[in-house]
Amino acid sequence: MKQKLPNSNGFTLVETLIGIAIVGLSAMALAQMNSFSSGQYRQSRDSKDVAALAQNFGEAMLLSTNSDGSLSEGTHTQYFDMKGNPLVPTPDGAIPDTARYQVGWNVVPDTPVIGIIQVSLHVGSSQDSFQPRLTMDIYRPTPGQKVDRALNQRPPVTVISVPTVVPPPVLLPVHDGQ
Repeated sequence: MKQKLPNSNGFTLVETLIGIAIVGLSAMALAQMNSFSSGQYRQSRDSKDVAALAQNFGEAMLLSTNSDGSLSEGTHTQYFDMKGNPLVPTPDGAIPDTARYQVGWNVVPDTPVIGIIQVSLHVGSSQDSFQPRLTMDIYRPTPGQKVDRALNQRPPVTVISVPTVVPPPVLLPVHDGQ
């Protein structure tokens, strides 16, 4: 005959294993969420840095006197480290090891009007293999030329205005079936 234990208030082995499995799965889900949010934070910080670098570089392009040749016609590239400091290209033309950001710009003179240059700016990050993450166009006077003079040299523009005529509504007779 079996005897019952008077105070058996503990957990069985099956209950303990189920509890351990639930706690383990919860911990794994929390770890995965933490990893995902860390990746999103890094990507967000990188996007913020790319936007700040593009803004600073764009402002420098607007203020440039072209003494360094940065506004000469053609395509240019500059690499920056994590803190936004410009890097000197390697002698063989390879991307510097510490490069974090790439700024590329293309300068087209007399676009859209004579005396105005267009600077198309593309900023990328090493996180995206330097693919452009942000692109913007800047229009400024050709260095050494005043804005008034540049704008006065533009080719004449012809504006054709066509008056809009709205015909009056036409009322049609209604037949009531008779």
